[in-house]
Amino acid sequence: LGSLYFLQKQWTKAEAQYTAAIACQPNEAQLFFNRANTWYELREYYNALKDAERYVLHKPDTFTGYFLKGLIFTRMLAFDKAAAAFNKALQY
Repeated sequence: LGSLYFLQKQWTKAEAQYTAAIACQPNEAQLFFNRANTWYELREYYNALKDAERYVLHKPDTFTGYFLKGLIFTRMLAFDKAAAAFNKALQY
């Protein structure tokens, strides 16, 4: 349901569904990525960053986690960190 709510831009409902799913499947990396994107849309950048970092812990060799971190850091006006995250993404 989280993905359906996300596609419908019902961010709060999507976040609640992803949070419930994470409670049941705490090692499912994609759930953290999806919730990070939802937090991003809700402009909850610190929460988005926490979930993006959890995703990267589970999937350290993927472009998407570092790219998302770069987007989040950009919104947080942390441009040096954003550049570092984007550069890391380019390694994959």
